[in-house]
Amino acid sequence: MLVLLLGGGGATAWYFLAGPGSYAAVPTLVGTSEADARTAIEGAGFAVGTVTPETSLDVPAGEVMESSPGAGTHLPPESEIDLVVSAGPRLIALPEFAGRPADDVRADLGDFQLQDDVTEFNADIDAGAVIRATGIDAEGGSMALEPGQEYAEQQPVTLVVSAGPVPNVTGETAASARGIIEGAGLQFREGERRYNNDVAEGRVIDWYAQVDEGEPVVPGTAIVVNVSDGPEPVQVPDVVGDNVDDAVSALEGAGLQVAYSDPGPFGAFATVTEISPGAGEEARVGDTITLRWSLTG
Repeated sequence: MLVLLLGGGGATAWYFLAGPGSYAAVPTLVGTSEADARTAIEGAGFAVGTVTPETSLDVPAGEVMESSPGAGTHLPPESEIDLVVSAGPRLIALPEFAGRPADDVRADLGDFQLQDDVTEFNADIDAGAVIRATGIDAEGGSMALEPGQEYAEQQPVTLVVSAGPVPNVTGETAASARGIIEGAGLQFREGERRYNNDVAEGRVIDWYAQVDEGEPVVPGTAIVVNVSDGPEPVQVPDVVGDNVDDAVSALEGAGLQVAYSDPGPFGAFATVTEISPGAGEEARVGDTITLRWSLTG
């Protein structure tokens, strides 16, 4: 009788210490961090087995994706629990961007999420070619992307594409300049009207894009156009009574042209009798003044 009791007690001890009664359930590990999973495994009396990293678009890096055996499985103490832990998205080397046709670059970016292009005017990059590309950093902010840089798949990529140079409207009429500028998707804005001895009235002297220093010109940017009012007005000098040589010198010094019959070597003795337009009248630089003279005794 005593032997039976002792035998029964030994079986009970074995059942709870080494037999099925000692088994524990594998805790839920999927969705926890690797560190928390290790703590839970060891706290349940098991050992951490093989930890395998695996890329994933959906599971954040460092989070457990799978355990083997799975949650709820009963195992003896010190059994090993293997884990598959997310390594985050696959990292892919970025292609060359700058100067390549945008369509070609897009074709090389099939593993990423292409965003709507950004357009900038650029005098150095042909229209339709890529200037640069941007993406997002770990904090979600914008960052420049570089060729060869490893970037996570399916992350957003924005291409900045050239519209070519801002159209040069110098020398155009104001109306023509407006059409060219607005046709390029920019705003026309008339600036100063200035006298200019080299640019005809109504034509563009110069222009500039209304952006802060270092900022790009984008569609919708205002282009300020300065238009010529023609040559600067001057008063015709009073040279009636002067000799022809002095009169011509005075008129040309005022920026005027002179039409007259050349008195040859007698210029110092030929007296101006009439000019047209007359003295004190307004003329423009480059206008012609007609001069008449007679010889004095």
